[in-house]
Amino acid sequence: FSLPPGAGYTPVQAFPVGVTNVTVTVTDASGNSSSCSYTTTILDDEAPNAVCQNITVFLDGAGNASIVAADIDNGSTDNCSTVTLAASTTAFTCADIGSNSVTLTVTDGSGNTATCASTVTVADTISPTITCPTDVVVSNDPGVCSATGVVLGTPTTGDNCSVASVTDNGLVTYPVGVTNVI
Repeated sequence: FSLPPGAGYTPVQAFPVGVTNVTVTVTDASGNSSSCSYTTTILDDEAPNAVCQNITVFLDGAGNASIVAADIDNGSTDNCSTVTLAASTTAFTCADIGSNSVTLTVTDGSGNTATCASTVTVADTISPTITCPTDVVVSNDPGVCSATGVVLGTPTTGDNCSVASVTDNGLVTYPVGVTNVI
């Protein structure tokens, strides 16, 4: 915007983002004046500043965990307005145990976007469950003071994700008497 030399125009304030109606009035030495109006449009074309943080989430008893975008945000800002946040992944299961890359998208009021990457570590800290089978009672093998081929019962197991293995310290040959099997 330019005025003729000596026009003496000084803006009263900075223009905000958006459309502003401007009226310019010119007055001569005799007090006669004329006015015209126009609009000034200020565009916000500056992307927001996306700032991520890494987090750890823990699976629940059903093997699920969830986050909201704010969980991985670490103070994202914009020069003109508040920002909205969106995460590329918000739900996790047992299949996601370990490190997962999640993209945070930060959008300002003018639709400008910026992204950053966060590592969401999914952890399973819930111990599996086990219910032992009933006690096993067998007779000794004929002519010896022990038994072989003893069939142990099967424990009932469970986990929020999956049971990787079931092991016991059972023997090949059991002496007569009580043997604890773990």
